[in-house]
Amino acid sequence: MNFECDKKEYEVLERLVEKDVNLNFVYCLALTLLGLKPGLTPPNNFNSNDFEEYRDVLESIGLSSEKIKIGFMDVSEIPCSVEERTLNFFVIAKKTDRFDMLKEDYKNKFVYYRDLGLFLGYPEEDVEWYVEESRNGNQNHYQISKEALGHPEDFNKVVSLALYVPKPTKKRYRVADKKSERYKNNLRRADEVFDTDIAKLLIQNQLD
Repeated sequence: MNFECDKKEYEVLERLVEKDVNLNFVYCLALTLLGLKPGLTPPNNFNSNDFEEYRDVLESIGLSSEKIKIGFMDVSEIPCSVEERTLNFFVIAKKTDRFDMLKEDYKNKFVYYRDLGLFLGYPEEDVEWYVEESRNGNQNHYQISKEALGHPEDFNKVVSLALYVPKPTKKRYRVADKKSERYKNNLRRADEVFDTDIAKLLIQNQLD
């Protein structure tokens, strides 16, 4: 595939790694920059001030950000990445029309789960399964899928690299596995193309 960024933009990620920025965040940024993933969210340990600090960096590499309000949340449930009191949550994308998939204010968490999952590029069938399990009061999607699939040896690797839990069918698991391999292989190829050295570290961090 042809990557959707240039060497100068991708080298910014190498500098972020050197600054000890959350590696899962850099992993998702890399996939988005390369055109493998359409959107991402900041890590939960980012507060609004942390995010504002990186807004200019994101813009410098062609990424845009928006805020959505998740009004269904109880204040006690708010992760650090949501602005206090306002319940605003940051989302990031390379193409600004991606934000049209999201509402400005969410009152229903199941609608939010579905919209955000699709915004992040997760397959619709897997997103619908995730939402349905959530509606039924099941929150440990990882364990449910793993057990239903018979505890595949590489399940953690697949989920960690693909960034989502697949619906527990052999077909959906194969799709997630192929996606995880595609991500891994293209990160390694990006290092060769852009003369960087971050793929091994980003991949290993996902697997730890």
